[in-house]
Amino acid sequence: MSNYSAAVLTPRVGTLTERRVIGRSVEGRKIVALRYGPATATQVAVVIGQMHGNETGGIPITNRLRQLGAPAGTAMWIIKTVNPDALVRHQRKNARGVDINRNSPDLWKGTARAPDYYPGPSAVSEPETRAYVSFLDAVSPDVVLIYHQAANGVDSYHAKDMTLVNGLARRMQMSVQSFNCDGECTGTLTGWFNKTHPGTALTVELPASVNAAKVKRWTSAARWAVKTG
Repeated sequence: MSNYSAAVLTPRVGTLTERRVIGRSVEGRKIVALRYGPATATQVAVVIGQMHGNETGGIPITNRLRQLGAPAGTAMWIIKTVNPDALVRHQRKNARGVDINRNSPDLWKGTARAPDYYPGPSAVSEPETRAYVSFLDAVSPDVVLIYHQAANGVDSYHAKDMTLVNGLARRMQMSVQSFNCDGECTGTLTGWFNKTHPGTALTVELPASVNAAKVKRWTSAARWAVKTG
């Protein structure tokens, strides 16, 4: 007979306290936010695993966060993807060919430096953008973490809280870098949130290579940011 107890053999699973459909994609796929932790928590975070469909390194982090649940005293909303059509197609842009990280109201411009960054016909023209804007407006979290790939660094460009940036980078064992979009970032989720909300949004550019050890370390760092931010 094994000496291991059932508690050891059973994976720890976070307690889901709310499931909310925050919008639908161009092709009608649901965009879902899952809350772990109480609705009464005074410290609230949102973690977004994927915005561009060909940058999926953050999804394993959101999966592990769901297993662990929210840090004590916090509520943590987890969104696997805000761009499900792009995830299915494994492409950067949504089904209408719009980069939804150039489609927010912040500094929106109708021109792009390359076709992959097409910002859409107008600010917030895309249902995916409207979904994340309305959700973050409603929740107004203290911290937002959003994962991209594969520039390999924690972004300091127009950072709102360098203590949080430096602490997250140290715990992730990644460098701090300024990802300034070759001059100025326009229409980004992070830029919009940081200008319009009291909380702090951080962009994390994961490396191209993702493995289980890194995911474990990055998840621990995310939980620190959720608790601290």
